[in-house]
Amino acid sequence: MKLLTYEIGILRFIGIFPISMGITFCIWPTWNFISMGKGTPSSYYSPKVLVTKGLYKVIRNPMYVGIILLIFGEGILFESSILFIYTIILWLIFHLWVVYYKESTLKKKFGIEYENYYKAVPRWIPKIKIRR
Repeated sequence: MKLLTYEIGILRFIGIFPISMGITFCIWPTWNFISMGKGTPSSYYSPKVLVTKGLYKVIRNPMYVGIILLIFGEGILFESSILFIYTIILWLIFHLWVVYYKESTLKKKFGIEYENYYKAVPRWIPKIKIRR
């Protein structure tokens, strides 16, 4: 359907960058969950130890960010406006899920350790430290 597409020519290959980042943001934290957290991203086998290393040092939800980057990159690569709309809707769903369910569940499970982590590490966008 032409209405939901656009054309940017060869620039569409820029989409490979967010796709690559998205894949990395999904695989690396999954490995951290398995190796450090002694669990998986699944709620059924969730980590037994709070994982705060790797990408979790800079953002609290790297896997959700990875999925958003992946779909956003596909929107660029495939020149698809519908994928951009889907990205926004999915981010909103992720945000509501994290704010109203995930964070309270982690606070109950890990207590003060998660509280300290919650205060120190941003939810979605890393803090940029400028050194002089």
